[in-house]
Amino acid sequence: MTVLRLPCRAATGAATFCFSGKFRLIVALTLVYLGVRLLLDYHKRSLHEQLRNELGFNQPRSTSFPGHQHLRGFLNGFEQENGPDIIHVVPSVTVGERVPNCGLPDPCPSDSFSAHLFTGVDHHDQPKVCVDGKYVVGNGLNNGGRGINMVVLDTINKHLQRVVRFDTYQEDSSMLESLLLNLRTGDIVLLVTFDEPTKKLSSVARLLFHELGSAMSQNLLHYRSSWYLATQKGIDGFTPYEDLHTVLSKGWPPPHDVRLCIPFKIQGMPVHPDPSQHDNADRARFCSRHNDVISTFCTGDAKPAQHLLQQPKTSNNKLGTSPVVVISGSQSRLLPQTLDTLSLQNGLEKQNVLVFHEADDIKAQDLCELFNFSCQLLQSDLSGGRCELLGQAMDTAETIYPEAPYMVIIEANVLLGSDFLQYVSSMILLLDQDSTIGSISGFNPDGFNHLTHDTSQVYRIQGIPGVAFVVRRGFSAKDRCSGDQWDSVIPEVSRALPIEDDVLYRHNVYLGSPVTWPLSTHLEKSAYDQWLLTNIKNTVLGSIDQNDCRFKGLPAEDLPDSQIITAIFEQNSPADDSRLLELSKKCFRAGDSLRANYRGVYRIHYRNHHTFLVGSKSPFANINA
Repeated sequence: MTVLRLPCRAATGAATFCFSGKFRLIVALTLVYLGVRLLLDYHKRSLHEQLRNELGFNQPRSTSFPGHQHLRGFLNGFEQENGPDIIHVVPSVTVGERVPNCGLPDPCPSDSFSAHLFTGVDHHDQPKVCVDGKYVVGNGLNNGGRGINMVVLDTINKHLQRVVRFDTYQEDSSMLESLLLNLRTGDIVLLVTFDEPTKKLSSVARLLFHELGSAMSQNLLHYRSSWYLATQKGIDGFTPYEDLHTVLSKGWPPPHDVRLCIPFKIQGMPVHPDPSQHDNADRARFCSRHNDVISTFCTGDAKPAQHLLQQPKTSNNKLGTSPVVVISGSQSRLLPQTLDTLSLQNGLEKQNVLVFHEADDIKAQDLCELFNFSCQLLQSDLSGGRCELLGQAMDTAETIYPEAPYMVIIEANVLLGSDFLQYVSSMILLLDQDSTIGSISGFNPDGFNHLTHDTSQVYRIQGIPGVAFVVRRGFSAKDRCSGDQWDSVIPEVSRALPIEDDVLYRHNVYLGSPVTWPLSTHLEKSAYDQWLLTNIKNTVLGSIDQNDCRFKGLPAEDLPDSQIITAIFEQNSPADDSRLLELSKKCFRAGDSLRANYRGVYRIHYRNHHTFLVGSKSPFANINA
């Protein structure tokens, strides 16, 4: 009986507890806990899903095509029968209107694709970007609108990578900077601005665009500017596909509405496209007064100059107090190009520039005013000869600058490379250390495109090549005109060129970022002789076959590109260059004989090898025999 009562009492106690207030409280708390857990789990999954969407993990992987398929038609693989076309990239891109060749009358070549870039007339309009006949930026299309609209194309796998807009009027440009920093070499960027793109565009973003090949992003992009850009990560120089319009007085700038074929491999320009006439009022006024100026100076197309990043000026820059003498040339026809490239040199002190011109040369005077340089009148006309005119200019410069230790001379009709002034500044101490060096020149007479390679290599040669150079105080114009007794220092890749069709098309001139120059102590005469002896002795000896222009007599055919080769050419006397002239015409495509020699040694880059070309009568000919 007692045994039967125990379960009953337990059940009665449990029932009493189940209906007590304490039990009801526990149940309520449990339900609340479970509800909160469910809510948190749902919220967590939502956040996780949102994060995955933002990172693109939930999107289908971008589709790539075989390497032989060019960009034309690369969007066609994403067509859908119903609804809008979707390009399945990360994130997805909607395809808008289809226009054959983006409105171009003819298809683009197979190594390029069609594009239409439109910046909009005003803030009531809309930007447009068409790629390969399909609009991917437009009214209500892929969030196009105010700020910077960008399209990124992957040229390796041949697909559209991204369409994105950065509202740099309202938001900072940190996300834009991140995108630019993470571009891969070869990626093509198409860009159009709309409305106002500059209010919160940082200097870092401007610099990144500059490094991407833009010549206008740093200093010319202003409030409400209309700007388009098509460039490629890894481009060498400036993209040819860029233009910028600024507001004239109020309202909106002229829009850009361009249709063009863009190659998969964009070749950088060795030039700086300056603002168009309507963007540079002073230049426009100059061009309206002078109709004999080369058109590129006024239109901004293919300008022969480079915009450089301004770097801090160093206190030990000895050229900072020295005059820069510019000779205008006959009728100053090419003076605009010379002054344009000079004005963009890093470290230039404009107050030291003296432009020497003939009497009644109004164009030269207007150019001095345009560039804020000083004009000086030559007292004789061109009948006095080049040396007489140069002598007048040098004497005047020394009178105006009695304490200057050096003088920079830029002869008539010269195009300066991007770091000419930095190059000569780096070598200037050689004029103090070696009295046999007459000039530091920016021109390599043998600097042909196919014979030069190393942008930081410096040579020593006999003579004064001129063009654009630095001399010490007291150096005379006669020394320049008959300077066989002097040696000069020149770069392998020229930092200055005469503006002549033959030279401009066949010679190489450096237009990239400033180079860090190696120590030049080996260029002093005794040190350079020893340097040549040592290096020629350690090279592989051979010759160049005049029939097929190949090296012969080498120990192996497949030498590494790093192997330096010494090639001997026959001479009857130290002055005999007949054999060299034959090689120059047949193999080096140099026309005349090579000219930049040092005691019978010519230095060129030939067939992927740094080559010492040595005459058989040179004192260096039998070193490793």
